[in-house]
Amino acid sequence: MSTIGQLQSGFLLLHGANGVGKSSTVQYLARTYAGGNRIPIYAAWTGKLGEERYPLNVFLTQIINEIDSIYETNILAIIEDESKSLLRKFTKTIEIAAQRAADNGHKLIVVVDAADEAVKQYDERSKKRLKHEDLFIDILFEFKLPDNCVFVISTRTENLEILNAQVNITKV
Repeated sequence: MSTIGQLQSGFLLLHGANGVGKSSTVQYLARTYAGGNRIPIYAAWTGKLGEERYPLNVFLTQIINEIDSIYETNILAIIEDESKSLLRKFTKTIEIAAQRAADNGHKLIVVVDAADEAVKQYDERSKKRLKHEDLFIDILFEFKLPDNCVFVISTRTENLEILNAQVNITKV
């Protein structure tokens, strides 16, 4: 948690071997950070066939709505929104929430647990579907996060490369 405190904003990549406790660590973070302030967690590893977690619209909709429930941004999304609209809403949502978090003396933290599993789902399943769906992880690292906003991304160390994270990321 001290690493999060040192970051003004950006991506924190939490990686380790299978079963080492990455998901447990992010759950602990969610329970204990900043005196119980809620943290949205996107569980990228869930999703049976037909309920995939890799599509951009699914990711953005959940994060926008969870952040609204915590920070009352008055921005809501539905999965049927067009990608451009969702991306605008996402940007505005994290800007508002990061400022409100700062006003309350903490950071906006958003967790994406098992991001590598979403990439694997995409690789396995998107080839079998007629509809092309954007993979959220490809777009996530392109965002310039506002000050006071940290995204914690967990992945297996052996899968770091499939995330294609080409930005300045802090790895722990």
